[in-house]
Amino acid sequence: MLAVVFTGLFLAGLVLGTVLADGDPFPSPFGETGEIVAYFRTHSDAVRISGALQFAASIPLAVYAATVSARLHRLGVRAPGATIALADGLLAAGFLLPRRRTRKEN
Repeated sequence: MLAVVFTGLFLAGLVLGTVLADGDPFPSPFGETGEIVAYFRTHSDAVRISGALQFAASIPLAVYAATVSARLHRLGVRAPGATIALADGLLAAGFLLPRRRTRKEN
């Protein structure tokens, strides 16, 4: 169930962000600075909603990683793969969290 919730929220963030941006593609991080700034100024609501859904997706992903790791340990799996799966799941959930801007970046 957690995997389904994560997948739904993650995909909703991608799809809804694109739909609300009127189909404009997300700018490349290697593109022109002016184009990137214009996209975020023009489509700020789409970016906020997409970011909120991506943040919401990180929570069930972290819970899922912890649940799967605990189940594997309970089943007697002592290979490092169970701990590696937990670490990878928590790192992936952490990378979905939004980065807070500092005052210098404002």
